[in-house]
Amino acid sequence: MMDEDRYGSAIVAAKRCCSYYQKDVDEGVAAIFDLMGGIERFIKEGDKVLLKPNLLAPGHPDKARTTHPSVVVAVANCVRQAGGTVCVGDSPAIKAARLVAMTNGLLKACRQHNIPFVEFRNSVEKKNLQGRLVKSFQIAKEVAEADLVINIPKIKTHSLTTITCAVKNNFGCIVGLSKGQYHVKFDNAYMFSTMLLDLYQCLRPGLTIIDGIVSMAGKDGPVNGKPVRTGMLLAGTDCVALDIYLCHVLGIDVETVRTNNIAIRNDYGVTDISKMTIVGDNVAYDGQFDYCPTDRSPAWLLPGWVTRELNNRLSARPHVNDRCMGCGDCAKICPVGAVTAFDGKQRIDMKKCIRCYCCQEVCRYSAVDLIKPFWGKWLGF
Repeated sequence: MMDEDRYGSAIVAAKRCCSYYQKDVDEGVAAIFDLMGGIERFIKEGDKVLLKPNLLAPGHPDKARTTHPSVVVAVANCVRQAGGTVCVGDSPAIKAARLVAMTNGLLKACRQHNIPFVEFRNSVEKKNLQGRLVKSFQIAKEVAEADLVINIPKIKTHSLTTITCAVKNNFGCIVGLSKGQYHVKFDNAYMFSTMLLDLYQCLRPGLTIIDGIVSMAGKDGPVNGKPVRTGMLLAGTDCVALDIYLCHVLGIDVETVRTNNIAIRNDYGVTDISKMTIVGDNVAYDGQFDYCPTDRSPAWLLPGWVTRELNNRLSARPHVNDRCMGCGDCAKICPVGAVTAFDGKQRIDMKKCIRCYCCQEVCRYSAVDLIKPFWGKWLGF
């Protein structure tokens, strides 16, 4: 934890950057480090530094599904210039990280710049005794062994948490399909978001640099939303502060982001923008960022059986549409086995479904719609 966190404030560095040309991104990332007080503040000679981008799903970088390779390369170059050794790693829920990195150009970029690329396969326990829900996590071995983790998320909308960015990108430090265990154990959005904050508290990446040059907007995020040029790089040591500042910049209702809402009421980070020191450029977004606020469930603190019943009656239901290609990704990721194949298509058993929306999150074909029940619409959830 950096000094500004100890004193109840947080530095947020902002830099305008409107293209992914490597020269432009290199200059932007170098400026971000300068705004944060210099790279030597974070990295010492010989430090093992892990860069943790968002590698959610395969696809060309223009789709804005993943952290852009040029941002990862720019951060890696700065680390090396400071005398650190660097590698890049992540653990998507479905596809192998190497496959995702191959399709979005990151693997090629890593080879060109001689940057080691690792897939998270093995886990180690890390205690989190201050956690509200989770007192220990099984996290990727590479994360636990790094002297510094630099979190490099992408700005995207998300069906369960409204946006996915600084806080939620840490979920990729849980290895592969074991993420599903957390969806099962924390099977409503309030519990799941609290778990995400516990995980952030446990990991505390030393620095977060946000790829907001092109972001993903719209109801089909975080895989099939609309790429939107937002023209910014953001950085800080407090993921909660970054997510809240980002909402102010993009015009998103801060409390519709579940992790923000919970963090405001608990001690997970700096949540008051007046206590943030904003340095750098004015990166206010010129336009209306399209996002879909997630349901404000009344079941947050109720018994599990009540939560499940209210979820059934009020929360959006995933529905497989005619674009389904029968690839089976949704069945692989479903933590409760609610998705099965029928006549070449996938079908969802709503009696088993826990409304985690993992199926919608990983579908590359926009084949899963989220449909609100009548009572959910009528009551405004």
